[in-house]
Amino acid sequence: MNSRWLIRISAALTGVVLAGVVLQGFIAVQADVHAGAYAPLAKAWKELVLLATAVLLAAAITQRRAWGQFVRQPICWGIMALALLHGVIVAVYHHPPGSEFAGLVIDLRGYLAWLVAYALVYLHPQALRSLLIAAGVGAGCTVGFAVLQVTVLPVDFLAQFGYSKATIAPYLTVDLNDSFVRINSFLRGPNPLGAYSVLLLCVAVAYGIRHWWRLRAMQRGLLGAVVIGSLVALVWSYSRSAWLGAVVAGVVLAASYVPRRFVAWLGAALVVTTCVGGVVVYSLRQTPFISNVVFHNNAGAGSVHKSDDGHADSLRHAAQVVGQHPLGVGVGSTGSPSLGPGATPHIIENQYLYMAHETGWLGLGVQLAITAGALLLLWRARRDHWLARALLAAGAGLLTIGLVLPVWADDTVVITWWLLAGALAGWAAAAHSKPAPAVATSTV
Repeated sequence: MNSRWLIRISAALTGVVLAGVVLQGFIAVQADVHAGAYAPLAKAWKELVLLATAVLLAAAITQRRAWGQFVRQPICWGIMALALLHGVIVAVYHHPPGSEFAGLVIDLRGYLAWLVAYALVYLHPQALRSLLIAAGVGAGCTVGFAVLQVTVLPVDFLAQFGYSKATIAPYLTVDLNDSFVRINSFLRGPNPLGAYSVLLLCVAVAYGIRHWWRLRAMQRGLLGAVVIGSLVALVWSYSRSAWLGAVVAGVVLAASYVPRRFVAWLGAALVVTTCVGGVVVYSLRQTPFISNVVFHNNAGAGSVHKSDDGHADSLRHAAQVVGQHPLGVGVGSTGSPSLGPGATPHIIENQYLYMAHETGWLGLGVQLAITAGALLLLWRARRDHWLARALLAAGAGLLTIGLVLPVWADDTVVITWWLLAGALAGWAAAAHSKPAPAVATSTV
């Protein structure tokens, strides 16, 4: 099979992953209910598709004799080093095979998505547009269903599709207070929905800033609907970490457009706004919304159980374990993989402690270096493509969320951001390559 067809198939498969990953929560529930022993494979459909796509692209790269581009990319070497480190850790530490398999999938799938998208778009830059369309389809489904959950659907609507405490709860509440219902949409929970909304808002706003005056009335309406739907999903997720991440992402996105001479003024405005906002929130601390949603301290309106207590206990225990085990505890030792048969449950609500718990300080350092490299590529391309600004801002917001949640552990969030970041990096590499790849001028 020639490289042209290999690239066509790869583009189609990658688009399917990008559009379908938003349904992962729903797919996971159906797998648990109907697939039995084959549920793990059903849940890993997107990773298997990405692996198959990587093989196809490797063949295309070989035919095009384009391996030099990847050899010169430091992120590729970093990802290879991380994969090797995971192999060594799996060989040294012994956890249940199911936990180790799940841990490997969760830890490496985002980086695999970056590699696949980078190779695809480098070989065929026009594929970036098709990937954005696929992402748009997935985003529309997610925010559309979120709006329906807030407006017309009963709170337990998803229960009729197998959602339950044994799979994924059809809805959650703020500290068991039924006055504040948290929606999931199709994702695994309210917190992933909030994080995904931050990413979606950055992409939609950046696209609107760049193309608003070129859009037709219907296109503007669709874009506005996506922005409003994303805001609805963000607010009704009641995810405080996502709200904070949205603020950070908004500041970074605004800063990317502000001329350098106005950066100081932007900083001053941010400080003033933060101070005023803090005073307002504190002055309204006794109101039901602020007391419950922001401070989680209204014992009379809900349960005596507080999510803040769980966060604090998780962070305290994780920091203690990581301090005692600088080389890590092993792949699959924390998060959902640690909930499997024969494993010891460890839930860590911090992305960085999560990484260090599994792979030690070395693994944490390698992953931070890869992330920094991906953000650096986006920073360099910010003036060349609107998507770079969006992903840079969203990345800052998601890394902020990672301080209190394992944000990269969610399928939808990690694959969407890393895949789009890899695609933009591949586009930038193709744009600056001399000579450009032969396929860059063809139409797939």
